[in-house]
Amino acid sequence: MDKLDQRRLEHSEQTVSKGRAALATDPSMGLYWVKSGLRLKATTLTKLDSAEADDAIRELVSEGARMHSESGQPIALAEKNELVVLALSLGHVELAKQIVRIEGTPDEYPFTQVLDALFAQLLGLPAQVPTVLRKITAAEQYLIDDLENIIGGKQITLGGADKFWSATRKKRYANTIHEHRNFFKPALAVLQGI
Repeated sequence: MDKLDQRRLEHSEQTVSKGRAALATDPSMGLYWVKSGLRLKATTLTKLDSAEADDAIRELVSEGARMHSESGQPIALAEKNELVVLALSLGHVELAKQIVRIEGTPDEYPFTQVLDALFAQLLGLPAQVPTVLRKITAAEQYLIDDLENIIGGKQITLGGADKFWSATRKKRYANTIHEHRNFFKPALAVLQGI
């Protein structure tokens, strides 16, 4: 581990501590800092391919779900989708269902809206897939097609998840947890099995 990664891990712990201290006086900022610190830790450990990465991801997902559920604060739809993917990739279907039930903030990005509705449907919650008025990218469509095929009961090869990740990991997901590992493929494999 180089010095920069060591500093990231130290900063993540400091940010989580700062956030936990702020929860009583400023719940919104406290929640933001805790999640930011946990996300930084999980991303850094995933980048390093550390044996501790899955534990850090599990902590990020479970703490994010718990804190939003307890506070009643809505979650950004893109973050909600990310937490669902991470929970499913680790095989935590019940936690993914809990996350899907958390109120999401409105999002103008059609892909985010469609993913939210498809995850809800796949996890047994009523949801209407929105009519997409703006264009979905080809990479996004690969993932959507895999999810829709799972809903339709078709066996899939998970190739759409691979294509989506390959096309987005260095652009959309640069410097995030998704840059370093394909969480979409195992998440869809879990969805296909339920």
